[in-house]
Amino acid sequence: MNNKTILCAIDFSESSIQALKWTLKMAQLTGSQVTVLFCYRLIAAADNEETLKLKRNMEHEALRKFNEIEKKLINGHTVSYQFVAEVGFFSFRIEMFMRKSPVDLLVMGNSIIQNFNEYKNLSFEQFIERSKVPVVIVPEEMKEFISLSVNSIFGTKQQAT
Repeated sequence: MNNKTILCAIDFSESSIQALKWTLKMAQLTGSQVTVLFCYRLIAAADNEETLKLKRNMEHEALRKFNEIEKKLINGHTVSYQFVAEVGFFSFRIEMFMRKSPVDLLVMGNSIIQNFNEYKNLSFEQFIERSKVPVVIVPEEMKEFISLSVNSIFGTKQQAT
């Protein structure tokens, strides 16, 4: 297995589920590892205890939803993966993740890019220019894996089908 990493940002929408399907197929073809990143917004409560309880509840619910998806999509795939839930805007959390860990490909559903400018009014196009990483946007309507040359992404000679 190589050391390539695919970062797949999800929000549990249909397009992000399709993005995860695409990511798993690509990871299986290339031997890449996958990090599934879910971001959520947290509005602070009146006291810290209440805020921490809300954070735990939101992360528990995100993990529950991911476990449901995991049973349907990941079981049977020989893919190394991890699920990460982070408080914050997708654009910020993706950027921070890529600063800390090398990422070779970023995959997300089109539902995520619709609100990309919420953080520092950064457009999705500006984010792509700054990230210097190939990005794949998977539409909600994608029901089948789109044939794509893995070579165009990772420089290998395999062909995805």
